Amino acid sequence: MIARKLFHLKKLSAMSLLRQIEEWGDKHNPKWLAFLRAALGIFLLMRGVAFLENNQEFEELILNSGLHAGASFLAAVIPWFHIVGGLMIIIGLLTRFACIVQIPILLGALFFVNTKRELFTVETTFAYTIILLLLLIVFFVEGSGPLSIANYLKSPQR
Repeated sequence: MIARKLFHLKKLSAMSLLRQIEEWGDKHNPKWLAFLRAALGIFLLMRGVAFLENNQEFEELILNSGLHAGASFLAAVIPWFHIVGGLMIIIGLLTRFACIVQIPILLGALFFVNTKRELFTVETTFAYTIILLLLLIVFFVEGSGPLSIANYLKSPQR
């Protein structure tokens, strides 16, 4: 009985925390962030297309990172997550969902791919991965913003 009440309280507090983050993000979202959001989406879209064009090398990269099980599946799915997620972020539709889907992919890239390379060499993507991860967290909190399809669909005067 006590465990059920504690679980219910944890569930309520997590839901209320997410609701508070969403409300804060909706109130504190300057319009200039829409350009940063679009740039993030374009970069993710371009990375997805690049992964599709170089699918064999991308699969080898995944294999070299130590993820042997499901490497071909990951090499087939990750580019499409980047393409679709990038498009959603660009237009501002389900931005928080698109960001939360991208975050585990970039965490995997950060820990599995970038740690196998030397961090401070010319060809490292460690800094880019960190920047993208931080931007995804920002837009998970901020949401789509005022210049987005989601805001247009919410507005009563359309």
